[in-house]
Amino acid sequence: MPGDNDETVIYSGNASPAARLVCLDVMLDESLRNLDIRLGVQDESIGRSDDNSITIKYNKMSRHHARISFIGNRWLIEDLNSANGVFVNDQRVNGTSPLGQGDIVIIGQVPFRFEIDTAPPGAAVAPQAAPGNYTGDSGTMYAQHVGVIESLSNPADEPASPPPPPISNKPAAAGKKRPPSQPARRSHAGGSGWLKWLVLLALLLGAAAGYTYYKQGDARRELDEKFTSLNKSVQWFLDKYETENTRTTDTGISTELNDIDRMVRRTDNLLKQAPDDDRLRALKQQLIFLAFEREFLVAIREEMFYDADNLIRDSEAQINAIEVRTVKSRVNYHGLFRLAETVLRFKRFSHQYVTVSTTAPRVPDDYEMQKMQEYKSEFIEQKKINYLILSVTFVRLFEMLEETEEGDMRLLNRWQETLGRG
Repeated sequence: MPGDNDETVIYSGNASPAARLVCLDVMLDESLRNLDIRLGVQDESIGRSDDNSITIKYNKMSRHHARISFIGNRWLIEDLNSANGVFVNDQRVNGTSPLGQGDIVIIGQVPFRFEIDTAPPGAAVAPQAAPGNYTGDSGTMYAQHVGVIESLSNPADEPASPPPPPISNKPAAAGKKRPPSQPARRSHAGGSGWLKWLVLLALLLGAAAGYTYYKQGDARRELDEKFTSLNKSVQWFLDKYETENTRTTDTGISTELNDIDRMVRRTDNLLKQAPDDDRLRALKQQLIFLAFEREFLVAIREEMFYDADNLIRDSEAQINAIEVRTVKSRVNYHGLFRLAETVLRFKRFSHQYVTVSTTAPRVPDDYEMQKMQEYKSEFIEQKKINYLILSVTFVRLFEMLEETEEGDMRLLNRWQETLGRG
């Protein structure tokens, strides 16, 4: 399983990379989360089909979704009549659109940031050869991890100690006595016994540490496998229910809530094994908000505004109690809950002031109209800030925002026109 710092890098064709598309979403499948597409100056087609120069196996992608070109010193992106469209900075692309540094590009509901490399297009860059790299049939190079080769020193290369001087067998000169031979000194070998025991103890401690490290690695691999299985279940849920135009009955929502509850229990069991795992913490937050979306929708439909207000506070408190330390795993849930509050305010307004007329039984006063205009401005700002996560992951809340804009905000505008004419 890829680690937190692993990165999938794609080189298209043989051209030197001049730009790149960096995937921004952290809730996608593991294979797409760290996607980094390098672009050359030749035309690049993107889609689900294998005959594209860049193939992305994601069900929101069309078979031939988009094309990126470098023409007249400009980068251009073209929508190839895809089902889910291409967006540049929240604007849907009709035909072609220019791309600039830092633009947010959504292709098949997958968000990217477009970055232009500093090297000029077409500049030759010699890649370093590394064992384990291979190139696919479409010219796509996949990065492999290269092992470290350790060098061992050769004892034969060390200088030998000088030989002892030869012993002379010549007899002693006349008149000179040979000095008496000294008795050989006895070596005290007993002093090295403690050193042997220290070496043995060090070997035993090293073996114990290696065994502990091996068992920890097994536990980590088992946790990674369980997380991957759980993450796939969440992705299956999103693909089945959290898609565009999925107006579900209250009975269907009850089934979805049961599915979410089962995934929450699985997440809690894994958190008991690894309470500091940021992946599991972020996933628990996501599941809490998915459940909130559905319960909030039921409360709004049944006009239980008091219950909806309590639901916002309780769900936000649950998510805030879970600390996610990794910045890239954090989601702006505060902004999402502010959007839900704005939806609730507009629904209350529409419920109270149904008939637009100065002679109606209930007419909003100037203060209330001013506050609703402030809520409207906050609504537009928060929706723009959270557009990516809403359009890809929390589509249920996104649909409620669209419904509020189409219905409740129009009612507010009609009241403003009526009271202004009066």
